[in-house]
Amino acid sequence: MSEQLSFILDQLSALPGLRSRAMFGGHGLYSGTAIFGMVIDGQTYLKVGDSNRPDFEARGSKPFMYAHKSGKAIAMSYWEVPDEVLDDRDELLSWARASLRVAGEKTKAPKATKAPKAPKATKAPKATKAPKATKAPKTTKAKAAKPKPRRS
Repeated sequence: MSEQLSFILDQLSALPGLRSRAMFGGHGLYSGTAIFGMVIDGQTYLKVGDSNRPDFEARGSKPFMYAHKSGKAIAMSYWEVPDEVLDDRDELLSWARASLRVAGEKTKAPKATKAPKAPKATKAPKATKAPKATKAPKTTKAKAAKPKPRRS
């Protein structure tokens, strides 16, 4: 475990269910099952949404970026935590709790749904052939009894 990760876990020890997990060449920060931050290459990042982005912007923070295989730089919703915030346990806890709320919003928000599809047209059941008419069993005609010759 890196010094930075140990320091962050100590600073955030008041969060319930705090743990870290190796990922992306760094470590994810979790409270319970919610991921709210990352420690990568000695830098700490917290989850950012509309509610806490102004705090990060006001301190000149930037989002975590990575290079996509296409070469395009991709910004994630995790932003650098300023050093002065990292050093102030109470302020860091406040920022982490705000990031947890953002993480909760992301996991609880209903997924965008597409308009319901029209039901598929169902094929009419194949016409069933009427059962073949069965021929009446051949009846043997009763042979009329031949009159017996009369003996006279």
